[in-house]
Amino acid sequence: MDFAFNELSESNIRSPDDLDAFYNQLVKLMRIANLKEFPSVVFTDDFSSKDFNGLGNAYKLMSSSKLERDEYEHFLSIIVNAPFSSSIEIIDDQYLYDSSEVKGFQYSCINSIRSVSIPGSNWDKYNYLVDKLSLDDTSDELITSQINIEHLGSLSNTAGTWLQKYLPRSEFSNAQEFLEIFPSKYPNVLISDEARNSLRGFNMGKLNQLDRAMGIFQIYCDNYWKNSFRRHVITKLGVHIKDESEQTMNRYGDQRLFLNENGEKEIIPLHFNISEDFRGYIKPAEENKIFLAYLGPHLSTVKYK
Repeated sequence: MDFAFNELSESNIRSPDDLDAFYNQLVKLMRIANLKEFPSVVFTDDFSSKDFNGLGNAYKLMSSSKLERDEYEHFLSIIVNAPFSSSIEIIDDQYLYDSSEVKGFQYSCINSIRSVSIPGSNWDKYNYLVDKLSLDDTSDELITSQINIEHLGSLSNTAGTWLQKYLPRSEFSNAQEFLEIFPSKYPNVLISDEARNSLRGFNMGKLNQLDRAMGIFQIYCDNYWKNSFRRHVITKLGVHIKDESEQTMNRYGDQRLFLNENGEKEIIPLHFNISEDFRGYIKPAEENKIFLAYLGPHLSTVKYK
């Protein structure tokens, strides 16, 4: 899914958290729309080098980012490598929003793609009307017409928006139905009895998040598994997996002692988030499979007790 960046939203950048929020918005879009590739963004100029409201450029702001290491590196690569529209196409027409010229909306219109902004209450809608100013070839008069721009608005309210048609329809209506389709839908994901029993108590919100994660695990097993298990590839596909910290393992490592795919006890620290308070713990298994050892409430860490 392609987007043009709305440069007017740069006024929302007041701290490194605002850049993190922009990246996390795209991560969430990828998750809820079940996208197979990370959304592509075309910026209006060299986004990485400009100064944001006296705070410094993107590199300086990102030095204080709270993103995880691999997420930080991924976001940085997007900023560094993304094309910018002013170097791609220049036209005579002007595009104005609230009397301000906006190159991002212009690029959206010309190339029939949506726009995206730094998140904020002033840019949470899914459609914006933009004034297009054109010079009439015969009369040399300035003609104004209104253009509708589809925009990535607040992901907390997608009902009735253009995004709704991209959201996957659920193949299940409860945990039992999810478990029934699990073996055929995710043949390369093995699930423990403990995880299976815990899953039976999941509501639809958690089931949908788990469904998306299992889909990405299956895609990884089918297409990306090489000679070793590469968790950074899964993260790029849209599910952030990581180990517990050394401090957490020293203090709470016994909570990560699960039965593995062979029925033997094993410490399994590799995990992913299902929601803010629920996690799954996984490990690579033989024959390009992933073993799901635990599903359930967030276990104790040095930061979460």
